[in-house]
This record gives sequence, structure tokens and C-alpha cells, in this order.
Amino acid sequence: MTKIVFFDTDCISSFLWTQTQHLLIHCFGSDMIIPRQVYNEISRVPHLRQRIDVMVTNGNLLIEDILINTDENNLYLDLTDHTRASSLP
Repeated sequence: MTKIVFFDTDCISSFLWTQTQHLLIHCFGSDMIIPRQVYNEISRVPHLRQRIDVMVTNGNLLIEDILINTDENNLYLDLTDHTRASSLP
């Protein structure tokens, strides 16, 4: 299975706020990755950061850096920077 990546906080934080992150674990197991930028944004709310940290500790979620000048970085910018001319179809 391909790793699942949450590019913004809206998706994953919806589960965290409602304390239903177990649904993500049920659907995706340990095949989830979030960018460090998302983790940093979620970390502004301590109880959400705690829930993410538990998922990381339990091996359900990885936090990874998005490196500059990579396909992943370009996709991230296309999805999150509304001032950028998108290369998406």
C-alpha cells in the first residue's frame, strides 16, 4: 500500500478534535505520514499535539520533512500556496 500523506491540518485535525483518530488507524494502520509543517501547526494546540505524539509513539504515524526541490515539495506548494501558479491539471 502507498503511504498516506495529510498535506494540511484540516483533514487530520478534524479527527483529532473529535477524538476519532482511531478511525484513521483502523483505515490506514501504520501507513500514515504527515509533513513536519503539519505537525508544527498542530503543535500549537497542546492536546492535539499530544494525540499526534501518541500515534507516533504507537507506530501509527510518521512525521517527515519535505525536502526543498523535490516532487513532494512542489506538490505541497501547489496544494498549499494559493499565490503560486499551479502545475496541477
